Amino acid sequence: MVVYRRLLAAMIVLSLAACSAPAQGTPAPSASASVVVEDVPVSPFEQAISLLRKQGAALLAGDEAGWLAAVDAPLQTRYRKMFTTLRALDVSQFLYTPHLLSQPADPVMKIEADVTYCFSMGLCPTYGSGGNEAPKLRQTLTVKTVGGKLVIAAVGASKTRNSLQPTPWENTALTIRQGDRVTVAATASEAAKLDDVLALAESAAKLNDRIAGYVENPQKRYRIYLADAKAWRTWYQGDNGKYVIGYSINLNADGADVVLNMPALGRDQRLLATTVKHEMGHVVTNSGINATGRADTWLIEGIAEYIGWSPAAASASWRRPAVHAAVHGRHRPASIVMLPLADDAPLSKIDAFYGLGHFAMNCMANKYGQRALFDFVRYRLQNGFEYDDASRRAFKKPFATVDKACVAWIRATA
Repeated sequence: MVVYRRLLAAMIVLSLAACSAPAQGTPAPSASASVVVEDVPVSPFEQAISLLRKQGAALLAGDEAGWLAAVDAPLQTRYRKMFTTLRALDVSQFLYTPHLLSQPADPVMKIEADVTYCFSMGLCPTYGSGGNEAPKLRQTLTVKTVGGKLVIAAVGASKTRNSLQPTPWENTALTIRQGDRVTVAATASEAAKLDDVLALAESAAKLNDRIAGYVENPQKRYRIYLADAKAWRTWYQGDNGKYVIGYSINLNADGADVVLNMPALGRDQRLLATTVKHEMGHVVTNSGINATGRADTWLIEGIAEYIGWSPAAASASWRRPAVHAAVHGRHRPASIVMLPLADDAPLSKIDAFYGLGHFAMNCMANKYGQRALFDFVRYRLQNGFEYDDASRRAFKKPFATVDKACVAWIRATA
């Protein structure tokens, strides 16, 4: 008698389907053999895996009822907001990878779940693919039966959460505006500024899309979050310097999020416009970065300043007085390559650092052409070539020659 058993596999990566076949050489059952089908009891954890898989699929399908069916009544409002926000952000992957923390047969389960997600991507990297895997967050879920139905009864942050947590869309109600190339999301107190920022960002996208082509890092879409004071202190761990008014954070090698400190930006439209262009410049020049470390901060921030002030020259920047003081002072720089700033650097040194980087980019663009400048940026930040190799490829000159020429140019221009 041949027995076939029907099992629900406890899949770890929920996007994959497992299929089995008889081993090679196994004889088929004879026509006279009877077949018995047995139902094997499904464990609570296997049921939880199915619950999470169906919830993620419902989100991608736009099925709000299916998404909410996975959560208990007290969590409905939170998950409804999350559904609306994720759909508006063009979520294209949302996969749970669960790890059971409690005992397998426990009716109330504690589950640590990695959630991998992507936005606006037709093909999102799979969990554990290494190198350029999808961004992920980690949650601790309580799953139990309520009213005869298995649901997520509680959700909390894992003790081992990463630098991408908390995301802006996890716990915050956001108001969202969509343009042709940019999605802007804001906390309730900053929602009145959405239209202004969207208009600036759509204009900046035209410039940055062109630059993205130069550095071979095209973006499907740009995302900008407008933070109030509380969100600024918490989103993405909120570990920001005293004078930081915006940042771009890499989700993986294929994209980044921009976060703006709206209270610090105030009503200064020129500051807002340059900051939006600057941070979107980071997205295209830095999100696919070859990990070269903090030593390239002068280049990373310099090219973002160049983009932020475009088409104006570095001499138009409000950082020019700090640059002038630096290049004509007692400790004038001997190279355009500068050491990274200390975490507690005063504003005067910050202005000089960013300004010198901007002037260095302006010099290279003036002397060798803007396209050659972005080639140099690509060779260094995307490909990881040494400065001299990148310079010879982009400018057809040794980096020492470029460096010396630009130090002199900055002293004469600032």
